[in-house]
Amino acid sequence: MTDSVLYSVLLLVSLGIVAAVVLYIVSKKFIKSSGLETTFEDYVLKPLNYPYEAQYRIATKFYDFYIPSVKLLIEVDGDYWHANPKKYKADDIIGQSNKTAKKIWEYDKTKTQDILNEGYNILRYWSSDLKNISHEKIFEDIVHTSMKVEE
Repeated sequence: MTDSVLYSVLLLVSLGIVAAVVLYIVSKKFIKSSGLETTFEDYVLKPLNYPYEAQYRIATKFYDFYIPSVKLLIEVDGDYWHANPKKYKADDIIGQSNKTAKKIWEYDKTKTQDILNEGYNILRYWSSDLKNISHEKIFEDIVHTSMKVEE
């Protein structure tokens, strides 16, 4: 085998490895959870003892948590990044993306509706509401959703 053929083979193998690494990076393995999501996971989901997945991907969108046994997605929305309507006006500019609160609300609404149309259940919680809601209430929401699925 000539040096140029060997070099070509090594290059193709390297490109294949690079492609695999890129695919892995864009998979859910490298999507980091926010502090809010980590807290929710540690204090709500782990004690619940349901099998779940964090940073669950469906098509091109990621969801904070997924409980497969009841086809339930859970989103914990930060008041700032998701522009909580209790705190922001529609024309407020949010974050470095320079999107208006209204655009963020529309995106989140579409994301929710798309997933409902696919037959999933979804629960959404605002970070400020999580400070005032008991873990028992969240457990009840999850159990109530699971009972609807089993009917």
